[in-house]
Amino acid sequence: MSAVAGILFGLPDGLLVAALGNTAGALVGYGAARLLGSDALNLLSTGNRHVEALRARLRRRPFVSMIWMRITPGMPFAAVSVAAGSSRLPVLPFAAATALGTLPATGACVAMGTAASSLSSPVLWGPFGAAVAAFGAVFLIRRRKRNQSCPTPP
Repeated sequence: MSAVAGILFGLPDGLLVAALGNTAGALVGYGAARLLGSDALNLLSTGNRHVEALRARLRRRPFVSMIWMRITPGMPFAAVSVAAGSSRLPVLPFAAATALGTLPATGACVAMGTAASSLSSPVLWGPFGAAVAAFGAVFLIRRRKRNQSCPTPP
């Protein structure tokens, strides 16, 4: 969606739209978890030392903890929002950390979308060419290995 914002609105406006969308989406998950309460998460996490350590860290340093969770690649976006809401993290640090923590990745996606809005853009064709070259190299290597392992008939 961030790349689409870059294509539709360009870099500055697309970044603003995508950042607001990310933060609004996170707040929906956060709010739902906060309204539903932490009973479901408590049932799943009872006795789990990792979840308890995360909750303790969120209570001690909510903004810093959230910003690290948003910056860390691979952290599930919706799960972090739900965990923060059910852990009763204050809304202001959550929203601010989400907005700032998602900005680098969002900015990169919006910039790629902006650059790829032209069909002659190297940003669009560069990765495509690299992928074709990689698949071609794998194909040729596998073909060569197969020909070396199969004896030729007399």
